[in-house]
Amino acid sequence: GEEADSEDDEEPPGPHDPETEWREAKERHAMASAAMDRLMGLTGLRSVKRSAIRIVKEVLLRRGRPAGIRAETSMNFLFVGNPGCGKTTVAKLLGAAMAELGFRTNPVVEETSAQAILKVGPDPVAA
Repeated sequence: GEEADSEDDEEPPGPHDPETEWREAKERHAMASAAMDRLMGLTGLRSVKRSAIRIVKEVLLRRGRPAGIRAETSMNFLFVGNPGCGKTTVAKLLGAAMAELGFRTNPVVEETSAQAILKVGPDPVAA
């Protein structure tokens, strides 16, 4: 399902709406991502779309820095919300978009839940 944000009150598209920013970024940087296009086409979810655009811009900025001062950008995300609000749909589209844009090597999204994490406990390898 798709859920509209409270800030998505049928505003006409403007220069700073996520869809316009994505269109401009695609043109400016000669990028293409069918998954990001689909994400931008979802109804509502303006804050999610803004976050996706921010991630793209951050990675592009990082790529422009000299190798010695690059900081890795985490491609791990936590989606929270009620059942049916679009978390899994958005996660899969974002994962696919990040792979299509060359920001990740693996487009597969790893799904888990708080219950599953609590059941397994902390990962000894990550410590």
